[in-house]
Amino acid sequence: MYQLLSTGLLTAVLATGMLLTACQDILDVSPVVAASADAGTCADGYQGNGTTCVDIDECDPREPTHDCNPNASCSNTPGSYMCTCNAGFVGDGVQCARPTSCSELGQLDPGAPTGIHTIDIDGNLPMAELDVYCDMGREGGGWTLVLVSSDDGQATWTMDNRTLMTTDTRPIGSLDAHNRDFKSPAYHALLFRDVLFVHQPSGLTAEYEGVGDGTQSFDRFLGAIPYPVCDLSQADDGHPQTGGTLVLTEPLCDTDLYFNLGDHESAAVDCNDLSAAYNNATFGPTWSRGNNYGCPFDDPSSSGLGPNNQCGQCPTGTSAQEANTRGFGTILGLDTGMPGMAENLVQLFIR
Repeated sequence: MYQLLSTGLLTAVLATGMLLTACQDILDVSPVVAASADAGTCADGYQGNGTTCVDIDECDPREPTHDCNPNASCSNTPGSYMCTCNAGFVGDGVQCARPTSCSELGQLDPGAPTGIHTIDIDGNLPMAELDVYCDMGREGGGWTLVLVSSDDGQATWTMDNRTLMTTDTRPIGSLDAHNRDFKSPAYHALLFRDVLFVHQPSGLTAEYEGVGDGTQSFDRFLGAIPYPVCDLSQADDGHPQTGGTLVLTEPLCDTDLYFNLGDHESAAVDCNDLSAAYNNATFGPTWSRGNNYGCPFDDPSSSGLGPNNQCGQCPTGTSAQEANTRGFGTILGLDTGMPGMAENLVQLFIR
């Protein structure tokens, strides 16, 4: 019906109770209705005869006229509409996609919480979407969990199985139990620059920025490093710690990060000889420590993530067992959890 509110002002009262008018001054008060300044036409986003104009619901599922992405929701507004990417997707609502990493998730959605998220590492290319655990709080956030070394009673990270850290792409464990031995497919696919280690149960952290150059995944980076590394000139010249709560404490020689260290019991010739009597070399990440032969690089398997060389005097089967060590946490006496119960562990995140 129509009701005359003032001279020359015609207003339609719909069943919804909204007042519809063609006058611009009324539009400012009741924006669900609009007409153009030219008589006989409605403003964009409205329809009608130019005198009475009704908002177009572009989001009406029966006749949608919006251009929102299929992974977005549409919200009608007076004279227009808004597109908002659904949870787990990032973009402007017209373009919505899974983030390619936890780092991108943090950049595009600063409020994203720590937990399991879905990423699409290669965009719309053949690799399937992947659920990963993202730490969005520590050291600037955006960290993707790629590996866990845990004293869970399993012999996973052994010298015999060291290709699990390089060419063997089999995933290990479950995201639902990332206190146990674990390896995400992202370990072999996600390009990285920075590395973060988190020891539990202490919560001690060590961040290393610029370890990678952003063109390699962690497995390719590690596989390109010789084994064993016996260059003493690297002492105190590894990848420097750039963040975290780890501080230099004996028996650590420094807080730098190293990889694939041989054991410097005495001469370099013994370090390079993996069959030498007490060459406790390791594979993968490790820290420089002093033991019976002092600093640097003495018994690196005792500060690594599990792999232990089968030295000449080592018990038979040493290379098939994990060294009972969880990185810097073990040598600093921080493995206070129940042994063998997945309470002592170190998590490797990349970004």
